[in-house]
Amino acid sequence: MLAELRAQFLSEFVVTARARIKEALMLLPPSGPLGDQSAESIDRMMHTTAGEASMIGLTEAANAARAAQAAAKRCLSTQANTPLALVGCARALRSLARCIDALAVSAPSAVAGSERSTKEGELDGLGRVLLVDDSPFNAAVLSDALQTAGIRATSVRDDLDQALAQMSSFRPQVVLIDAIMPNLDPETLCHQIRADPVQVGVRLLLFTALSDEEAATQARKLGVDGYLTKNLGTDAIVARVRSLLSGAGK
Repeated sequence: MLAELRAQFLSEFVVTARARIKEALMLLPPSGPLGDQSAESIDRMMHTTAGEASMIGLTEAANAARAAQAAAKRCLSTQANTPLALVGCARALRSLARCIDALAVSAPSAVAGSERSTKEGELDGLGRVLLVDDSPFNAAVLSDALQTAGIRATSVRDDLDQALAQMSSFRPQVVLIDAIMPNLDPETLCHQIRADPVQVGVRLLLFTALSDEEAATQARKLGVDGYLTKNLGTDAIVARVRSLLSGAGK
């Protein structure tokens, strides 16, 4: 399954990753001011890129994105104006760019606005899964993989009202919630779901590109049922979701 997902989504990943790298480089001096806000933006972009790369099994790209993320973190606060930190961030971003360029050689031409069949009308046998993620790429990759496995899946962006509305209409047994979203606090969403008596029994899991240690800490803080790190790979994530659904009431 992973090879098929990589073939299907590689072009889209390359285009998106290149755009983020370009934006990140523009935030560095002399083009941009850097500062904490810019460094945090680079941190978020690289975090998302690492997660997306992991979803389609691009380990080298994921590691390069994490290195760029770590370099951006070193530019925060008192180190923001340190030349060594700035040079390290720029080098890490360019290293990631070279990795993406190498992937582009094997990627088919990206088709803008390509449509995918959600198959939602055809699937409901193994259960229903809702993904809450600010990355449309991650949502598309995992939804496709879950549907291929016979699981009905749908997704919603990082908007509290839309997520709660989808909970009511879709009635999932499992909800995968991205741990870091710019427009939605996972803690608020989890609290709202847990407070709804209609949603009793729903399994809530963090779905994240954080490390195991960071994900476990946040999962305990939120009181969710567990976590799935994107570096597990899509096949392992689908297998875990299937296992959870097998024990969930439908």
